[in-house]
Amino acid sequence: MASSQLVLAALDYAARGWPVFPVVPVGKKPLISNGCLGADTDPHQIAEWWSRWPHANIGIRTGDAFDVLDIDGPEGYASLVKHTGDEDLATHGPLSRTGKGEHWLYLPGNTANARDLGGLSKVDWRGTHGYIVAPPSRHPDGRDYAWGPDNGPDLAIPPTPEWLTPLLSPWALSDTDEPTVFIQHTNKYQPKKPPEILAFGLEQVPAIFDDIVAYAEEQGWQPRRRGSVYYISCVFHAGDNEPSMALYTHDNSFYCHACHAWGDTYNLRQRRKGGPRGQS
Repeated sequence: MASSQLVLAALDYAARGWPVFPVVPVGKKPLISNGCLGADTDPHQIAEWWSRWPHANIGIRTGDAFDVLDIDGPEGYASLVKHTGDEDLATHGPLSRTGKGEHWLYLPGNTANARDLGGLSKVDWRGTHGYIVAPPSRHPDGRDYAWGPDNGPDLAIPPTPEWLTPLLSPWALSDTDEPTVFIQHTNKYQPKKPPEILAFGLEQVPAIFDDIVAYAEEQGWQPRRRGSVYYISCVFHAGDNEPSMALYTHDNSFYCHACHAWGDTYNLRQRRKGGPRGQS
């Protein structure tokens, strides 16, 4: 697969609002340390990744623009037919062909990842914090992932069908049984960038509203006031001798004028830009 095709496809997916990240060539393992959590739609970030790894496969994080039913070959399809009783079972939305199976895309629904979904052999589900490898990546068996001839990415993504919904489980943050709260978080410093959908357990929500300057003082970062704004040396990039990270008290947000890291008090506590599901 030509490297130019891969980066152009990655950029096309990002333009659709599908967060992408690089995966090892002819494989499925992420090339970035935080895996699918580091997926991005920023074309500059994507260009940098594929300039570093020009033959990288393309990973797309699920749970954002879509969830995925992962059917692993004839055995997976047979188990679906047995469950539904529909010999002509098919999807009317985007469909990606894998090594020997298919990925069926559905609208996201805050669902948990599952292997052998609902006891169905060779049928998996990719929901929140999951990912798939996307066309035109190369499968480990040597074949290229490809969109179905009549089921390309331009088709409208359908809702989860009624027969599938009972098999799905809601997603929650790991290590907690607390339900998940989703907050749409728009980056006010880059208004053209799609909003992040941030996920929090109920016990974490108050941290969003914590006093950001007080937190910086607790950490010994010595915030300095300039008018109504406080400044500290950025915690996301080294060598910030002239403090460039602004702390805004009216909404407890931060923004670095050098590296463009942004977020709120919770993001700062987690050392992650743009929210706990953003790039770290």
